[in-house]
Amino acid sequence: MGSEMCIRDSVIDLAEVVTHRIQDMGYDDAKIRRIADITKGGIAVIRGRSVPENTYFDGSRDLMFPIRIVVSREKYADALEVASKIADKMPNADLSSENGSYRLTSSAVDSQPQEIDQMNGCHIFELNINCQITTF
Repeated sequence: MGSEMCIRDSVIDLAEVVTHRIQDMGYDDAKIRRIADITKGGIAVIRGRSVPENTYFDGSRDLMFPIRIVVSREKYADALEVASKIADKMPNADLSSENGSYRLTSSAVDSQPQEIDQMNGCHIFELNINCQITTF
């Protein structure tokens, strides 16, 4: 099995990379998880469904890969501040693949932080980023 085959079999690690960049900002509670797991505080990074945009003769594909980031904090101001800081940093963060499964073309905040719910005394904000990637 050649190295090309290993790359093709690799899982796209974009959500993991986004999680690591958020943790690098000092938010150790950022994890890949469901919203139900952060109703008492935390940050959830949720993979979206990728949308193919182009397929090339060599088998590589351009994909739009959405990532949903949900922040839960007890105080409204804290939740908004954390979500806003993440929204400010993510488009310029190094979101390169750590396992070689994709090449990042671009990233942008698709929706600014907005409060989506309040549960168990926590305010829950979400934002979405769209990443254009090429898989090999």
